[in-house]
Amino acid sequence: MKVTLVKLCALFALSGICIFPMAKAQEPDVTVLPDNGFIPLGLSANGEVVIGQMDASGISTPQIWSRSRGFEKITDVTRDAPVSVEVVSADGTVVAGRMKDSEDMMPDRLFVWTARKGAKILPPFSQYRDERIDALLGITPDGKTVYFSSHQQFANRKPEAARSWSESDGYKTVSPGRQLHGTGIFAVTGDGSAWMTMYRADSGESILARMVNGAVINTATLPAGFEEKASVVLTTNRDGSVVILRTRDSMVTGKNEVSSQVWDGNLRPVTLSVPEGCRKPNANVADGNGVIFGDVLCTSSSGNRRMSVRWTSTGAEDVTDWFRRSGVALPDWSNISINSVSHDGHTVLGSGDLHGELRSFIARVD
Repeated sequence: MKVTLVKLCALFALSGICIFPMAKAQEPDVTVLPDNGFIPLGLSANGEVVIGQMDASGISTPQIWSRSRGFEKITDVTRDAPVSVEVVSADGTVVAGRMKDSEDMMPDRLFVWTARKGAKILPPFSQYRDERIDALLGITPDGKTVYFSSHQQFANRKPEAARSWSESDGYKTVSPGRQLHGTGIFAVTGDGSAWMTMYRADSGESILARMVNGAVINTATLPAGFEEKASVVLTTNRDGSVVILRTRDSMVTGKNEVSSQVWDGNLRPVTLSVPEGCRKPNANVADGNGVIFGDVLCTSSSGNRRMSVRWTSTGAEDVTDWFRRSGVALPDWSNISINSVSHDGHTVLGSGDLHGELRSFIARVD
């Protein structure tokens, strides 16, 4: 299989946006994204569309990239406060994001962009001007329902809510019926059928719960000290068969380490194996087949380094070995990390060092 690197780059005189021309009718195995300020944040389930932010002249604007259309700006709204894109439908034709009022006089707003109609700013979801969107949690494969979490910033009792929006039903509140740790610690499967969240039990323990139609189906108890973590991110693959919790230690502990825990769809713990000479496995993302991508810390004569790996039913494999075995080569890259993966596991969005610079790439592996 011959690898074709897409050459940089055709420049639009009006937009200043860098796009890739197709060198051949056959799609390349590896596409290197340009060093033009674009920060990739996610990949559609079909592996065709990348969502992210374009940083230029101190202004960050949401954009998407695809092989067929290059870069597309999501919205022309001019605001001083952040406007970000966060979720993308399975086929990449619908994306959703949020925008803040520059003077904090209005609640955060959602917007939805479609390839056919462009961007649509949705009406406010709350009557309270201090209502803030914590995160967009997911979007259904058809792009018709968006899930997000919010809280009221200055309320005496800080209410937290998980919500949804659709063209047919408008805004709806999804209540787990328990006090949440925080709506940022919340995830939804790609079809919206199941929620993953955390709550505090009457005993004081931190509980991870899988919920369907508002009912708790499965639970797992989190280890003591969870509340002291500086940051927590909960994610699932598209069908919820793999649940990943990533945490970062608080700086007051003298550490700044990232660690992870993994469960299957029934919230049974999953143990990640490590190659010989390595330790500290960290999971990052998973595809629809249950293959998990992450890294391990390995020790050699030259010192410690983190190695990007993928975990399958047969154990851990170096991602660079997987690329090489599949006929995809990244000869000048080092410190590779896989940040997003398509549902079928054949397309990955990654980053790494290329000639001493941090760059991003998309690789197709058949």
